[in-house]
Amino acid sequence: MSLDTIFKGEFPLILCDNLDTVSSLSLAGISAYDIHSDTIGDIISNHKSAIMIISNPGLDRSLLRDHIMDLNVLVIPCYAFGSRTEDVVYTILNTLDIDFKDTTSDLRHLSSLYEDGNTLHIQTGNFSVSVELYNHKKMHICQDGIIENGDDVPLADLTEIALVPNVERGEFKKIGYNINGTMQCFGVCVAKDRDCHEHVHQLHNKAWSFFQTLRVSGGFPLTIVIANNEIISIKSGNGNDITHIIHNLMSEPFNLTILEYAIATNRSVVDKIDWSVNSPVNESAEGVHIGIGDGIRCPHIDLIMPSKGILKNTFLQAID
Repeated sequence: MSLDTIFKGEFPLILCDNLDTVSSLSLAGISAYDIHSDTIGDIISNHKSAIMIISNPGLDRSLLRDHIMDLNVLVIPCYAFGSRTEDVVYTILNTLDIDFKDTTSDLRHLSSLYEDGNTLHIQTGNFSVSVELYNHKKMHICQDGIIENGDDVPLADLTEIALVPNVERGEFKKIGYNINGTMQCFGVCVAKDRDCHEHVHQLHNKAWSFFQTLRVSGGFPLTIVIANNEIISIKSGNGNDITHIIHNLMSEPFNLTILEYAIATNRSVVDKIDWSVNSPVNESAEGVHIGIGDGIRCPHIDLIMPSKGILKNTFLQAID
């Protein structure tokens, strides 16, 4: 499903929040427009759909409401991950390559398996995990792959199905799933909420720097052991136990509790992931990722295991 099909026949306008991104995309042959432009109102008036790439968490939300509230919008929140111009350009170029017909078809299939009382078993050479479901909660997914009626839909809604705690504020331990097993992690994303506590900006940078240094030194893949929704061990590819380092990036009451278990369905990026880029496209890669930290009181770290064809084989099952 190409982007024009997502938007019912119209190829979307690409909107950014800084001129550097506009210029870099232009060099790549992609027309994009700065939301701050004096003429943006006239440009938008001729379109019904847009991709909105947000790299500045402080972007004036009233500006967005004034200009895009009536558009059908695919939102790409680069500010939560990496907001360098090269991060943003990498993200949009790989978003344009996504086959959304495939991603949303797979999401519909997966959604049918997520029933309380079932256990999902996923097993590959690098991954052996069971997920028991009871009173579970899924993040919203855009199952039909259509953005319409003035909706704004984040990229994740079209590319992953994620289990999250079924909780009220402050009661995160009411988790409606139980995860056990072992996985290998080939790369990470590090995210933060735009309303995160001030100290989280520094922790976000610290976490990303740590993982990049680890990568350069041959520390991937990581081997992760999970018991009853808790990560109990993380070992680097060169044999070092780094559990305590990751734990120190987290905060109470979360620590190393898994706050997200997601199966992603974007196979177009699997063979060309650049792990030096902190991008939401990387966590959309077909395979599994687990998330720790809430992004508000501490960084949210996605530990990612791409696995092309994970849904086409028999190792994904729903068992009563």
